[in-house]
Amino acid sequence: MHLRRRGVTVRGFLRHRFQNHRCQVRRHGVEPPRIGRRFLQSAVTFDTRLKLGPAEILGEAFVGQAIAGLGGGAVGQNSGVAGAPVRTRGGWGKLNVRPRAAWMFGGGCGIDDPKDADVLPNGRFRNFVCEGHVEWRPPGPLIFAFEFRRLETRYQAGDFTVNHLNLAAGFRS
Repeated sequence: MHLRRRGVTVRGFLRHRFQNHRCQVRRHGVEPPRIGRRFLQSAVTFDTRLKLGPAEILGEAFVGQAIAGLGGGAVGQNSGVAGAPVRTRGGWGKLNVRPRAAWMFGGGCGIDDPKDADVLPNGRFRNFVCEGHVEWRPPGPLIFAFEFRRLETRYQAGDFTVNHLNLAAGFRS
């Protein structure tokens, strides 16, 4: 499904396929890896882009299983307990505002939350991220940008957090 009107784009997808994966399942450290296990990889996604004057809203939502290749769905984990596919859901949203041609301000958040029962004990149980950014395009070919991002990942042992700062300068032709 794809709907496009002046300044508005809305799309939805249903993805469904079988995938061969090399899974390693061990019980008490003595079982050899199982090779070529076949399981269903499926996802339903929805994404949108709305342009409202100087503001733009972008976002995506998804639900599925074994979707590590879908932008890192299931926090990059296709298979989990007993080699079964990891079921997950999540999404992200972002707001950009361009009050003048040279300046853009924005921010957004995203989450990927696999079903805990599907995740291996040493796996990632949830990822959550929020960010804010500023971009300046002065007259001429230069671009400057700043972004602050906070990431939180939940493991069985607890939540781990990292703050990430990006400063960028570029040249456009």
